[in-house]
Amino acid sequence: KTLLKIPNLNSAGYLAGTITLATLLFTKCREIINAIQSSTDTYMMGESLFRLSIFYILTLIMFTLKDASDRNRLEGTTFIELNAMTSVSFAAWALEGYRNTGFVPLHAGASVFFSILSGFNALSSTLKKKA
Repeated sequence: KTLLKIPNLNSAGYLAGTITLATLLFTKCREIINAIQSSTDTYMMGESLFRLSIFYILTLIMFTLKDASDRNRLEGTTFIELNAMTSVSFAAWALEGYRNTGFVPLHAGASVFFSILSGFNALSSTLKKKA
C-alpha cells in the first residue's frame, strides 16, 4: 500500500532508489544461486554475500526513508542520519564509477542522483530541525 503512494517529489526519488536497489538485490541473489550450483570458491562466495547484505540494508533504508517522506517525518534524527549515510554510500559508488575502479553496482549518474537526493534531505532536515 505505501510503496505505490507518491505524495511528493522526495517520495518519488526514494521509490526510484528502492526499486533500483531491490533490482540489484535480486540480481545478486540470482548470481549467488548460480555460484552455488557451479561450485564457486569460498572467497568469491563470501564477497557476493557481503555485497548482497549491502544491497539488502540499503534497500530497507531507502524504503524506510520513502515511508518517512510520505508522512513528512524526514526531520527526525534517525531519518537525518539514514539520509546522511545513504548519501555517503551513493557518493562512494559514484566516485568508484567515475574512476572506473572497484565495485560499481550503479551507473555513476544514478549514484550521484541518489547521493544528492539523500544529502539534500539530510541537510534541509537538519536546518529545519535547528530553526
